[in-house]
Amino acid sequence: MLSAVSTASRALGPRSRRFAQCTSSLSQKAWPLGLRQEPHHLPHASSRSASSEAGPDAAEADAQKSVVLSKRLPQDFVQNTLMPHLESQLLDSIHVYTPAELAQIARTYSKQENRQRALCVKLADTVKFRMPAFEAVDIIDILGPLWIMVPDDDELFEMFEAKILEKLDDFTALNFMGVIRVYNKRAEK
Repeated sequence: MLSAVSTASRALGPRSRRFAQCTSSLSQKAWPLGLRQEPHHLPHASSRSASSEAGPDAAEADAQKSVVLSKRLPQDFVQNTLMPHLESQLLDSIHVYTPAELAQIARTYSKQENRQRALCVKLADTVKFRMPAFEAVDIIDILGPLWIMVPDDDELFEMFEAKILEKLDDFTALNFMGVIRVYNKRAEK
């Protein structure tokens, strides 16, 4: 019976194959409505399974008929399609992210060569709005990327100063070194 299931699983699609493998260990009594474990009685079996059981030549013919050629992505897909789409989605839904997620977004977006100014400003405004929820580790993660994206937002960095003083006990010496490096760059401005 196991060989019948494995033979049928080759002729079925991936979901039907998984179903056949998972149900092969069930006893005959466990099947609902008296279904048997024979391949042609499986619920997900397709009409291809009957033609595939005719022989290996029929299975090869079916496989050759179902070849789907996909187009290659254009070279400028990321720049002209993917990035504008992601930026648009972020602009619409940035207000729902947690401080840790905002830090991850800022870190990733600050590494991009071409940044949308509106998204950088919206990210900074969202961070200002979410400032009470920020912890020390979130501040460390987001401070550098925000300095890269919006170095001219004095209100944001003043809010970070107040939050850093509030969470002073949660920072380590290495964390303070990172904070000092960012604020030294601000002093040069």
